[in-house]
Amino acid sequence: MNLLHKKRGNLSTLIIAAALTAALFFVNAAVPFSVSAADKVDNISKLDQSYTGSVVDGKYTTRWGKVFGGNFDNGKNPSAALYQNTEAAETAGKYLIDSSTVKLNSKSAIVIDANTGNILFNKNMNKKIYPASCTKVLTAIVAIENSNLDDTLTVSQHATDLAYNSSHIALQPGEKLSMEQALYGLLMCSANDCAITIAENVGGSTEKFADMMNKKAKELGCTDSHFVNPNGLYNKNHYTTAHDLAVIMNYCVKNKIFERIDTSWRYKMNKTNKSKKRDLWNGHYMIVHKYYYLYGIVGGKNGYIDESRFNLITHYQKDGQDLIIVDARTDSAGEYCRDTQKLIKLIRSSYSAVKIDSSKIDVSNVTVKNSNKHGSMHVKGKLSSVMYAEIPAGYSAGDLKYDFVSATGLKDHIGKGEVIGTETAKLNGAVVGTAVVTAAESAGYLFTVGHIVGVLGAAALIIIVLFAVLAVRTRRARKRRSRARVTGGSSRMERRRQRRRF
Repeated sequence: MNLLHKKRGNLSTLIIAAALTAALFFVNAAVPFSVSAADKVDNISKLDQSYTGSVVDGKYTTRWGKVFGGNFDNGKNPSAALYQNTEAAETAGKYLIDSSTVKLNSKSAIVIDANTGNILFNKNMNKKIYPASCTKVLTAIVAIENSNLDDTLTVSQHATDLAYNSSHIALQPGEKLSMEQALYGLLMCSANDCAITIAENVGGSTEKFADMMNKKAKELGCTDSHFVNPNGLYNKNHYTTAHDLAVIMNYCVKNKIFERIDTSWRYKMNKTNKSKKRDLWNGHYMIVHKYYYLYGIVGGKNGYIDESRFNLITHYQKDGQDLIIVDARTDSAGEYCRDTQKLIKLIRSSYSAVKIDSSKIDVSNVTVKNSNKHGSMHVKGKLSSVMYAEIPAGYSAGDLKYDFVSATGLKDHIGKGEVIGTETAKLNGAVVGTAVVTAAESAGYLFTVGHIVGVLGAAALIIIVLFAVLAVRTRRARKRRSRARVTGGSSRMERRRQRRRF
């Protein structure tokens, strides 16, 4: 009888454990984990983005150096600046400024609205160019998304074997520096020794890192680019276009770490194991030279090699306007600076960045698309970023129409704060402004056919395993009883019975 009770006890325990396992599986399947909008903003990369510098304050200190400048955020649209829109809003040709209205020295150029992705100006934007050191914006973002600021990098002999005229910060073989220090050297001083050191430590080799660069460029929608090195030195198979450079830069400026470094005008780098302190200055003329500076220019990257001539990427933010400007193949640095000035002034005279009153936009009941058979469902939405509309001259905010565009791949259960789509402002059918929409409250189906089928399958598997375990234990018990009979009752139970008789 005791043995029978023990068997039943074990069976009950196993059944309870199986039930709990199935219940846990069911809950996880029915209510998927939801990341809030705030979490998505704070975790764009693996790096710590909790601190930034301030142009107003003038300087701030990190573990590895002292930074002057380094804050792009104008405080007017911080949330929208950290999201990729759920709709590709490019509307080239709708309100494009005629390139003949301005005389440029650049052989190709482009201006895009960083809030919407709209192309505002185009001159041969898809013409093949060699990017030179403008390559390093892609190098930086790949490194940022695959490392940590406090990672220690070791400089190889290969990283220091540079041509006499190659830009560098005099790294030495065996020198150890942080990823943060290397990124400042890369973006501010266009240091090729930093580029190679980053590539070798993040990718394992420059070749493998180039594969990571090409994969990232493809993810961002670059169609006419191919990269073979992290520094932009000439190779006939290392090429891009003004359009693709603008696309890459538009992605980079959404990252706080990139912008904090790219917009700094000076960095006092702490000493390393093989060097005293270094004093680094930003190489973008329009950031550090008063003659070329325009208020609102916050960052960018310059590049030059003989084969590419002079190239410049510039990030401009003022009064709600957020622009990426690329000028390629000029004959001097002065020319690309003057071209950038002309383009900024042209855009500002041709467009107005208007802040849209949120009361004009109703997202209290929107329809979102699901990835499962339900197709769609209604969700209570909430605007989670300020909307600025880039409106051409001759129009006003009263001419805009608003439309909600659902994000794709949404699950059947949506958690509060989850990004569900984009609210767009349209002018004659062209998207001229966007804002992020999140769920104001949880919504959706807790239990779906797919979830139930999955749970039943898991439960069936658990039952099969339980029967297998019980069968093995029963067979072993029978063998023990058989051996006890053969040995004349030498089992423990039999011996106990014999002792009781005496």
